[in-house]
Amino acid sequence: MNTSLYSLLAQIPLVGIFIWFVLEMMKRYGEERTYRDTQWREFLKDLRDAQNAAVARLAEEIKCIAIEVAQMRESLNRHEINTERRFSGLKRKGVEES
Repeated sequence: MNTSLYSLLAQIPLVGIFIWFVLEMMKRYGEERTYRDTQWREFLKDLRDAQNAAVARLAEEIKCIAIEVAQMRESLNRHEINTERRFSGLKRKGVEES
């Protein structure tokens, strides 16, 4: 037989092994990537849920603060009206006595 034929016969199994190796590496990489992507999606879902809960708590806190501010405004308005009534009565007395 020809030496080039022997060389070719020796190279065929090596090429087969190389192809198998490349396919096996691609399969393992795909599995690892799928696993990593699944973990990443779970992390992002947990993060989104935590952020949504935090925003909901902030919204509730802002609502409570807005109610308190409205109550304080009402109280200050009543105080201002009462103060004006009292001072207007004092001013009239002071003007009448002069």
